[in-house]
Amino acid sequence: HQMGVMLSAAASLKWWVEDINQSKDYEIFLEKEAKSSQIDKNLFFLPYLMGERTPHNDPNAKGTLTGLNIQHRRGDITRCIVEGITFALRDSLELIKSMGISTDIVRVSGGGSKSEFWKQMIADIFNLRVDTVNSTEGPAYGAAILAMVGDGLYKDVNAACEALIKVVDTKYPNENNRKIYDEKYLKFKRLYPALKEV
Repeated sequence: HQMGVMLSAAASLKWWVEDINQSKDYEIFLEKEAKSSQIDKNLFFLPYLMGERTPHNDPNAKGTLTGLNIQHRRGDITRCIVEGITFALRDSLELIKSMGISTDIVRVSGGGSKSEFWKQMIADIFNLRVDTVNSTEGPAYGAAILAMVGDGLYKDVNAACEALIKVVDTKYPNENNRKIYDEKYLKFKRLYPALKEV
């Protein structure tokens, strides 16, 4: 079992939408404003609001917004925050790939899977197919599946997953966005080491 852990992925978006902007309308922030914003090759967010675990394992890591200018609007910053979270998730994917483990599909569940915009961004940044599954409660649903296997309702975990987990939506990478994000990710990876001592 390989796992990458971020300390403030969804919490970064919640901080921006709820704490800073005093809103709970994620639909406006993600599906309207951020989605209508263009990818800015020079605007970055490091989502280390509570330190970080993967890949930096640094409890003192800090969040940053880098590259702001007077023309940026709220939607640009929202997009940048979601990009930063997704780039940080890609850090974990890159570590897994460096171990010789490959994948063609990412499956998403939970709150972020409700956003069509974010799911497409994950497909573009990871350059992988992204499937949304029928459960919005990933960990709790997984625990329930394990309990059903333990109770004998299914012969093994694979059989239970085949019966219970269904793909309800699929996103594929957009080639133009993928190229831009590949370049932007290389810059993103340089920011933490460059700012660590500061």
